Amino acid sequence: MTGFDDTHHVHLRPGVPADLAPCVLRWEGFRDLHARPFTHLMPADTFVPLILNFGDPYHIHAGHRPTDTGLHDTFVAGLTDRFTVVRSAGSIYCMQVDFTPLGARAFLHLPLNEIAGQVVSLQDLLGRAGRDLAERLAACGSWPDRFALLEHFIRHRVAEGPAPSALVGQAMRRIMTSSGRVRVGVLADSLDISREHLARRFAADVGISPKAFARIIRFRHAEESLRQGRAAAVEIAIDAGYADQAHMSREVRRMSGLPPCDL
Repeated sequence: MTGFDDTHHVHLRPGVPADLAPCVLRWEGFRDLHARPFTHLMPADTFVPLILNFGDPYHIHAGHRPTDTGLHDTFVAGLTDRFTVVRSAGSIYCMQVDFTPLGARAFLHLPLNEIAGQVVSLQDLLGRAGRDLAERLAACGSWPDRFALLEHFIRHRVAEGPAPSALVGQAMRRIMTSSGRVRVGVLADSLDISREHLARRFAADVGISPKAFARIIRFRHAEESLRQGRAAAVEIAIDAGYADQAHMSREVRRMSGLPPCDL
């Protein structure tokens, strides 16, 4: 390989083509062979990450199961309403694609509740195609070639996958525009469906329940306000729709692994 292999510190985030934006939030390339070992607490979020790893594997475990540690190479992480602990030996050499839930549903060709709260090998999900993708990306001679190959692969997979659910997409938008404060019953009524039907469709296309999705959105809203110091914590809790400051603190710890004061 040539070109980028002579550069040991790389972080690329090219723009995603507009027609893929409903499926892919962002994609990035990383290379830092001299990074120190690190531990990251990854907060709960509403995107589905795909890591295409060309270097050392990562140790990943759920924050509430500290002994449930596994080595992961190229993988997809399903949605979870808890934080995740990621440890690295130091060197970083990978690509990351952050899918929208409906984009991940189309890309993976399976109901997302089958991988919710899990870290699953791409080869286990896509078979030989998943293994071959990582190998072909590693063999590319430049980062532009890698992103071009990745774009082609994603386009092909998404085109053959299930069409995005308009119903679930509308429900997600309502939850996000309300900052997670809309009640599931009210949401279902506004869509003229039962709560049970909404829950089934949401589980398949997003991976978690509408209530869990709303809790993550509410947490992210509160987290941003806390980081920016927009108001006192008690005011932020009320604005975010929590019962009180203690309720917000419990949710922040559950989803970030940190107390509100350390965000």
